[in-house]
Amino acid sequence: MGYDEVQLHAVDFSALIPSINNGTFDVAITAMGLTPERQEIATPSIPYLYPDMGMLVRSDDPRFSDIPNKSTLDNLDRLAVDANNKFYTKPIKIHTMGGTVYQSHILPSIKDHLSQQRFNNEPHYQAHPMESSDGPQDSFTLAQEVLNRNKDAYVVEYEAISYLQSQFPEKTKAIRIVPNDPSLQQQVEVPPFSIFMKKDNTELKGKIDQAIKDLVHRKIDGQDYSIKELRKKLSTTTEENKKGTIKQAIREIENYHENLINKALDDAKASKPKEQSFIGKFFSGLKFYIRGTMASLVLAVDGLIIGFFLAVVLVQIKALIQENNKENKKKNWSYYVKNGVSKTLDGMFAVFNGVPIAAQVLMVYYVAGSDKYKDYFFKITPLYAGLIVIAVNAGINMAIAIMNKIKFLNQEQIQAAYALGMNKRQTFRYVVFGQAIRRSRPDIAKQFITNVKETAFLQIVGVVDIMYIAKQKMSIDMDPVLPFFTASVIYLVIILSANFIMKQLEKKKEVNHGISSTN
Repeated sequence: MGYDEVQLHAVDFSALIPSINNGTFDVAITAMGLTPERQEIATPSIPYLYPDMGMLVRSDDPRFSDIPNKSTLDNLDRLAVDANNKFYTKPIKIHTMGGTVYQSHILPSIKDHLSQQRFNNEPHYQAHPMESSDGPQDSFTLAQEVLNRNKDAYVVEYEAISYLQSQFPEKTKAIRIVPNDPSLQQQVEVPPFSIFMKKDNTELKGKIDQAIKDLVHRKIDGQDYSIKELRKKLSTTTEENKKGTIKQAIREIENYHENLINKALDDAKASKPKEQSFIGKFFSGLKFYIRGTMASLVLAVDGLIIGFFLAVVLVQIKALIQENNKENKKKNWSYYVKNGVSKTLDGMFAVFNGVPIAAQVLMVYYVAGSDKYKDYFFKITPLYAGLIVIAVNAGINMAIAIMNKIKFLNQEQIQAAYALGMNKRQTFRYVVFGQAIRRSRPDIAKQFITNVKETAFLQIVGVVDIMYIAKQKMSIDMDPVLPFFTASVIYLVIILSANFIMKQLEKKKEVNHGISSTN
């Protein structure tokens, strides 16, 4: 394609399209179906894969005991009746990933079809699509629901199901679903996979389309065909010689896909860590968390520093407005302007304290980073979006803490400052603010701990923090326990270290205060 270097980045599925539209990445490639909704907001390549639907079930489930591993299920009625056409006495519970075509129309179509199969006037099929708000958005966790017997089957593309089955070969079965009912084929057809680019990026689309044609298209009589087009052409061709040519082209493409899948499965097996004890795996895996830990610490520290300066500005504005309003009871235009500013700040404090961090970072990244506002903002990367949210929330929290300390200062000191000839600004700077900051030190230290914890929500937009690495390790190693145990230990070490340093500084302060008092 003419590119010297290709950089690969893993981000949350929900962040893929916004990331290409705001210029963070050039293309998004994953199991992303070519749907009308996605075509409206991004530019797709020609399809590079036409996947089948797959189902992951337990090997010991008697309803599928007679179905071999990695077989094809042509008759969907088989989900409601056994091989002898007897109804199951227990409904099968199927789930899938929220926000996909499986949830929106494929599973409902299957459910409608099978609801006609009844036993004692009761339907023998239940579908439990997992909404994105109800559970995690990764295949491994959804497969675990099947292994833990909370669900009976997990439905998604067969390529993903085949990989999951290879990770649990003795416990699961992978079933390819190819309905032979013409009335169902259109409703349960899985959209082809495409590579997505920024809207109207025709130059890059042309290069990617040509690369896909070179890999998974074949020429017949000088015309280019995808595997789907070849299958359609085969069904309408009567000449035996041409049929043989088309069949050969189809086999070549199928073998190419099969070889890629097998290579991916072999690479996954080869990359699996050697058998170790839990503690051994823990220590050997710590090196993978270095980058995420550094990102979390940088965001927490920088957010604290920027937030502190923001808090200083907010406190001065609020304090001076309150002081002016106390002295000037006349409600002129100046009073209303200052009161309006104060109320606006109060409203801002309430909004940021009431809206979850995850929602804030999504709005900053998706709204400020979109093309509509590119002329008004600098380029918003996931890291910058996270830093903005952490810093603003830290500034507001510290401003509230400092303002509360100001309320309980000794008023006699303030009156004494006025008696010595200090004006409002001098009194605030040398008497009020200094004491409020000193009394707010524990709150500022606690804010650092809060910042560290809040970085865990930033992986939702692709910030490579501790939780991001933990999710990646869970999907790669197929282990739901160790990655989050490791992340918990890292967070605990950071927070305990911060608490220890804070206590040592407080002790030193008390010792110095005692020495100065003695002198």
